[in-house]
Parts: sequence; structure tokens; C-alpha cells
Amino acid sequence: MVYNEPVMLPLWARHYGREFGAENLFCLDHGSDDGSTAGVVANTIRLPRGEFHEAKRAAAISAFHTSLLSYYDAVVFSDSDEFLVADPARHAGLAPFIAARCQRTVTAFGFNVLPVIARDPPMDWHRPVLAQRRFACFDRKYCKTLISRVPLNWTPGFHNCDVPPNRDRDLYMFHLKFADDATFRTAQEKRMSVRWAAESVAKNHGGHWRRDAAVVSRRAFLRADPAHAPPLDDPRLVEREFAPTPEKRPPGGLYTIPERFRNALPGIRPGADEPGPAPQAGVSPAA
Repeated sequence: MVYNEPVMLPLWARHYGREFGAENLFCLDHGSDDGSTAGVVANTIRLPRGEFHEAKRAAAISAFHTSLLSYYDAVVFSDSDEFLVADPARHAGLAPFIAARCQRTVTAFGFNVLPVIARDPPMDWHRPVLAQRRFACFDRKYCKTLISRVPLNWTPGFHNCDVPPNRDRDLYMFHLKFADDATFRTAQEKRMSVRWAAESVAKNHGGHWRRDAAVVSRRAFLRADPAHAPPLDDPRLVEREFAPTPEKRPPGGLYTIPERFRNALPGIRPGADEPGPAPQAGVSPAA
């Protein structure tokens, strides 16, 4: 579900179209007026803009997700800056990964992809994304249950739903909100202009949307290479990041993105350094 997403939506469409086939992608256009959704996703449904009500958005997407399960074996939901990747060392893509899982739901391990401000150049969104960034910060909030064979009811923000998490160490979710400073600042200006419903403001839904971009960027981005950053497939990650009690849990740690993920997220346009996964049979998911 998007509103004026000229960068992330075409990136989302390329990634998930490569994984599942463009004909199986669905976009709920929440009143875009900049032309950014025109012709990007074939199955696009226009919704009236109005006030932004996060609880109603969660209910609408949950209901649409349920309706798609009448026609598909499994359904994937993600925001336009959330990119699910099955470990390329073990899976040929998301479709064969889902086909191999008989569980009702699958929960990803979530990471915020980050630039090192002093060293990394601005993101070139036409090139493979993870080839341009080395580090990601683990974020428990983005360990979302986004793949399901059964109806789900998500809470506002989509960080939780009405089934327990079923985390799978072969599934990663790369959140690109902070992957590029200039792109983040432009998007945050748009978010701060959103007219929110009073109920959503009272419950602090989307509170991070209403924070000054400069303040957020000072806290989010890396100023220098971290002194130590284990690979994101480190077998000790679960022990380190999921302490048994909340008061013992550390803030999300920094991890290195392994080389095998370099071409996992394609750029907006195809390139020679971007081999796509081979077509797979056996499951018909919808994204």
C-alpha cells in the first residue's frame, strides 16, 4: 500500500516481480497524485486519500490478504521499502523457499540497511542495492510475519499479528528506509505532510513519521565503519538479540552483509551485474 513512492515502488516491483512474476503483484494506491504508480504494478487498486488512519489501513490490508488466499497458496505482504530475501546460499529464491515450508506462517529476521556517511556514496537505485552497502542493523520490530498460508490480522504498524512469530533463519527482511540519506530526507518530508486521523495521533501510530528528518538521520546513520560487525547469518544472533527478558535485551547490533547477498536486491533497471533467479515452479504466492 503506497502513496507517492517514485523510488521504492519500482524497486519493490522489480524485486518481487523477479521472484514471483509481475502478474502476481498487487498494489493498493492510497491516493497517489505524482504519477509514481502509473504502469508500475499491473494489479493496482486506487483508494481515496482522506486522513491517514493506521488501524483502518491494517484492517483493509488484512482483509485483502485474506481474499487473495482464495486464489493463491501463500500470500506475501510488505511495505514498499521492505524486501524479503531467502538466503541465496540455500535457496534459489522466495518461491522455492515458500514451497519448501509447510508451516502456516514464516517470520523474517529484520535488518535496517545503513550507509557509512563518511565513506559510502549516495545510493544509485538503478544498480543492485546490497552491492552498495556493507552494514545492516538488526531490528526486532522488523522481524515481521509477512508470509502466510492462512488469514492474518495485523496490528497497526504490521510489526505483530494474531499468530505467534515463526522465525526462520533462512529468511531476511532488508528495510531500506535508511539506506540512503537523501532519499530518506525526501521521504520523511512527505511523511511529515500526511494528514493523520486524530485516533492515530492519540495512539501514537506512525509516530516516527512525524519526527524531524535531521534528528532521525543523526541517530540512524553510521558515521564511521563499526569496530566489529559479525555477518548477519552469525549463528549467535538469536542468542544475542532475543534475550529471555526485555530488560536484558541489547539494542539491535550491527552486522556485515555477506557477499552472497550482493545481487539479492536488483536495481530499478536491469543490469549486466544483476543475474535474476531461474524461474521456479511449485508454488503460486502473491506479493
